[in-house]
Amino acid sequence: MARHMKVHEFVAIGLRVFAIALFLFALNQFVTVALFASSISEDIPRGVIFLGIATVVVPVVVAILIWRFPLTVAKTIVPTPSNQSLDALDKNDLFVGATIILGLYVLAFGLVDLAYLITRFKIISDVNTQGLSSVGDLETTANFYATLVEIGIGVWLILGSGYILRMIRKVRDWS
Repeated sequence: MARHMKVHEFVAIGLRVFAIALFLFALNQFVTVALFASSISEDIPRGVIFLGIATVVVPVVVAILIWRFPLTVAKTIVPTPSNQSLDALDKNDLFVGATIILGLYVLAFGLVDLAYLITRFKIISDVNTQGLSSVGDLETTANFYATLVEIGIGVWLILGSGYILRMIRKVRDWS
């Protein structure tokens, strides 16, 4: 007899994939922070060191928690009856679930980028770095705003998945 997956189990699989991606982003962030810190010849203020460590540790901790407790997180973000099985879902419910998982993925990118840019702003303001021109500062500011938009899109995909589905239906029915 085939076992039917429940909605939360389906979302938990996506969350575990998200946890793996978040962990890999944290490793990438570690390399970036380490290279950036090693390129500065002057003493780095403690606040900058703390921010650099936090940009690596926080995503790792979140990834571990999501990996260890995917069903708990799934039940929090997808409040459906726990006895509903996957084959009882229609394509609209699958779309909503997939949109939420995509939103989590986009949000992971945005949060890691945001942590990096905050660290970079802190270093630029605390350390007299030689070789950083106003172009580098403008680039950092532009990247910061782009990251905020990315985080906004991720949150919108997570919280607005039902609205997105209704919007797609209207466009499809209109044409």
